[in-house]
Amino acid sequence: MKANATHFIRIFFMAIAGAALALQANAAPDVWSLEVVNEWAQAQRTSAGKIIRAVQGWNGRLYSGFGDYNANTGPITLAGYDPVTKTFDEPFVFTTEAVYYFTPIFGRLYVPPIDPSTHSGVAVLDYSKGWQFKSVYMEHCYGITTFNGKDLWIVGSGGDHLSHAKRSVDDGNTWTLGYQEVYLDDDYSRFYFVGTVGGKMYLQSSSSGACSSYDGTTWTTNSYGIGQYGSKTSSFAGVMVLKINNYLHSFNGTGAPTAVSQNYVCDYVISDGALYTLGYDRTVMRTTNLQNWTTLSTNAPSDARSIGVLGRKLYVGTRVGTIWTYSEPLDAKPPVWVVPDVDRTTEGSSFPGVFRIKRGGDLSQPLTVTYTFSGDAENGVDFVQRPLSATIPAGEASVAVEILSLRDGLVEGDEHVNLVLDEGTAAFAAECPRDARVMIGNQGYLDD
Repeated sequence: MKANATHFIRIFFMAIAGAALALQANAAPDVWSLEVVNEWAQAQRTSAGKIIRAVQGWNGRLYSGFGDYNANTGPITLAGYDPVTKTFDEPFVFTTEAVYYFTPIFGRLYVPPIDPSTHSGVAVLDYSKGWQFKSVYMEHCYGITTFNGKDLWIVGSGGDHLSHAKRSVDDGNTWTLGYQEVYLDDDYSRFYFVGTVGGKMYLQSSSSGACSSYDGTTWTTNSYGIGQYGSKTSSFAGVMVLKINNYLHSFNGTGAPTAVSQNYVCDYVISDGALYTLGYDRTVMRTTNLQNWTTLSTNAPSDARSIGVLGRKLYVGTRVGTIWTYSEPLDAKPPVWVVPDVDRTTEGSSFPGVFRIKRGGDLSQPLTVTYTFSGDAENGVDFVQRPLSATIPAGEASVAVEILSLRDGLVEGDEHVNLVLDEGTAAFAAECPRDARVMIGNQGYLDD
């Protein structure tokens, strides 16, 4: 009898232990699951063309970059994936052989053409206008940025096989040559990246290895190199970060860049004050200062090659044209962002320029957002907008902020108004732009 009782007790506690292990497993799933198949990526005719090399969250949608410019694939269909409805929308056929980078600037999403297959230009996704095509001749284009918040720069190579950097001051409608590398009789001379830090813009030629910087007036060639084939340049924690030879590096504007990642990195993304890396070892890590790192997952899909964030969730793109999502939400505040709704007005027009401040997460309560203005148009002189705050009503996902332009009687160029959301209002990230821009066209004396 005693033996039977002991056996029963042993079985009872084994059952409890098994149940506890099952509960523990359910409590911490740490699981990646298939989110969607990008059929446009899978339809590429080479295995390299099917790789999703960029996953970009923007304005509630997830965008994929893929293609193989070594094999002249393309064109590339850019379509936004909605994780709520599980559908793609806004398909745009981009006449380029590959898309590897997305760059949010001014509340828009810019896509440089790695290798245009026919007519060259930059694809731009605007909140109120949808996809647009901005013509500019480049044989290859690898990066796009703004130096002063008013202009746009693109870098790559021209038809003469020189490294080219071109500038636009009218939202990409026209471009001028801003800088080029001297001829080195090299068919592969090109600028593979462009970035800013410390009030200067930096780029580097793949041919000479020379690093050049621009301070708004003068170009200077530096004795140190950043990385001939660096890519996906971003600003983070007061420095410029970029991937060089599969390591993430930081560059502060002096000396050589420093490797900061803990492992070989396929890709990285910045969101809500944190940087996330995806390693070739399937590890996803997080940092807020490039010094202290936290491991979030060690079991990302084995063929994952790109990482993105949308709606407090991590996504990865794979070598076979699929996108996966991580089971654990990010510890981040609900996002608030701003986009240009009516992005152009003219002096004295009765039709205002309009910004739209949007939010995600819980809509049940009103949310007051504060902001400032920047740019070369002055509040009270070139336009009027008061107060410097707006409230998104309960139950609403956005609110409009109008700026009424004024006539100053001067003949001058276009002026820019940037609305910049204040820090602390909510989460800000690449997929949730903190600033947007409206242009004011000049009338001057022409209508007098």
